[in-house]
Amino acid sequence: RIPALLPPGTIVINKTGNLDNIVNDAGLVKLKSGPRIVVLLSEAIPDDTRATLILQRLALIAAGATLIPPLDVPDPVGLDVIDTTDPQ
Repeated sequence: RIPALLPPGTIVINKTGNLDNIVNDAGLVKLKSGPRIVVLLSEAIPDDTRATLILQRLALIAAGATLIPPLDVPDPVGLDVIDTTDPQ
């Protein structure tokens, strides 16, 4: 996730992690301006693919990029796929 959209040759040490409705990545990005720690966490997401694409773009922003590619994906899965009712 973190290295996906960064320029080729960017040194990244990262660890991804997924659980149901959770997509995460944390790592160290070596930039010309110095190293940067990037931690991307999500919770209660309805669509893993869309969350991954968003995290990739957040990594670009964390690395100082100003030109962020558009998010060209189909409409996200609705939040109605997550049961938020109180189980009483």
